[in-house]
Amino acid sequence: MRPEYIVRLKASEFANRAPFQFITSAELCRALGIHRQTAANWRLRGVGPTAAPDAWFKGRSCRYRLADVWSWAYEQAGKNVPAVQINGEWLRDQMEFPDWQDNDAVYRRTQLMMRVSQEYRPGDLTGAGRSGLSLN
Repeated sequence: MRPEYIVRLKASEFANRAPFQFITSAELCRALGIHRQTAANWRLRGVGPTAAPDAWFKGRSCRYRLADVWSWAYEQAGKNVPAVQINGEWLRDQMEFPDWQDNDAVYRRTQLMMRVSQEYRPGDLTGAGRSGLSLN
């Protein structure tokens, strides 16, 4: 078990950021204190945080949804915290969202926020990324 990943994430710049946002591989490595090759090896072996499909973003940078990174870090510490729960708790704490325990309501709210706000929507999505995120 590796609980230090949670400690590092809580101390990083992503601690208060919306968990449904995406970060680059370089940002992930900086937050976790790992080498870029380690993240690449994790992706290759399928043992690290789940990466977004390559077709979703323009350019060559791999992206990760923060909620998936947090969920993976909790899993490494021996806890089961799904990404939708992380999103729901953030919505409850930051936006006083009353339906934070309803997975469908959390999903719809995060999709709406990404659709209408430049703050939450990635700027470099491809057509496949917009359809994959249901933003069309």
